Amino acid sequence: MKNNYLLEGKDGVALDQKIEELIIKTNFIDAAKSIYDIDEKDLGDALEDLDTFNFLTSKKIVIIKNVFSNFNEKNMEHLFKYIESPNPDNLLILIVKKLDNRLNIVKKIKKNNNVTFLTLKVDPIQYIKECFKEYEINHRAVSLLMEKCRDDITKLENECNKLKLYKKDLLQITEEDVKELVENKMGDSNEVLFSFIKYLLIGDKKNSIKSYQKLLEYHVDNSSIIGLISSQLKTIYQVKLLIDRNFNYNQIVEKLSLKSSYQVNKISEYGCHYSYKELGNLIHSIADLDYGIKSGKLDSKFALDLFILRF
Repeated sequence: MKNNYLLEGKDGVALDQKIEELIIKTNFIDAAKSIYDIDEKDLGDALEDLDTFNFLTSKKIVIIKNVFSNFNEKNMEHLFKYIESPNPDNLLILIVKKLDNRLNIVKKIKKNNNVTFLTLKVDPIQYIKECFKEYEINHRAVSLLMEKCRDDITKLENECNKLKLYKKDLLQITEEDVKELVENKMGDSNEVLFSFIKYLLIGDKKNSIKSYQKLLEYHVDNSSIIGLISSQLKTIYQVKLLIDRNFNYNQIVEKLSLKSSYQVNKISEYGCHYSYKELGNLIHSIADLDYGIKSGKLDSKFALDLFILRF
């Protein structure tokens, strides 16, 4: 039995769910469990645990988070040696937020037949549908809940549980319930940055400028802002093109490595505001702006202010 798994994913809820699934699937429900975070502990401790016989129970679960942090060649060789000849009484689960496929050990582990590699992606819409399967919830409530949680599945889980508890007697969730109970996920520069992009793309110049000013307060440099604008414009162009070529949302998620079909839907809505020619001109304009700033020909703040107003 090959009870070795490599999980790639950032969302704690999705990881916890998958770990529970694997424990049940591999029949390790009553096994002793040890968790090691290599950002805090040495990988050698986890490897010693894997090599040690458990006297209390024959089965053992060893979960290693951030397994490739604090890289140590000797430990990596030890890990790979274990994977090549694993103990069938152990369930080994390796967890990384994002794999660095340049690492030789990553290439070797992914090629090894004793390891099952899984990338975890949660579709927020499907998550909401599953969460409220015994409730009635309309499309507007779902959209608003998505907007407020911004693809944060952990927050989404908490807010869904709150709504379910609030409406447990009526079993119906409305847009007003979401407005009343769910707070916007805001507060860091990344959230402000994406709000800025949203306002820019829908042509809301007033809020675009407000968001841009707030980004300056967070000391977000203009090169990061320009980079994100460019990236979003290119993604909108690609999504628009694939939709016109009759790709469905799931195919687009896979092809462009996007988070979910919900994200594709939002991007396609932005794309409706622009023709291919307009998007192409905007992509060229932001590239010219970037070059002008980096070459010293343009003042970054003035140039970006002007770009926003002309967008």
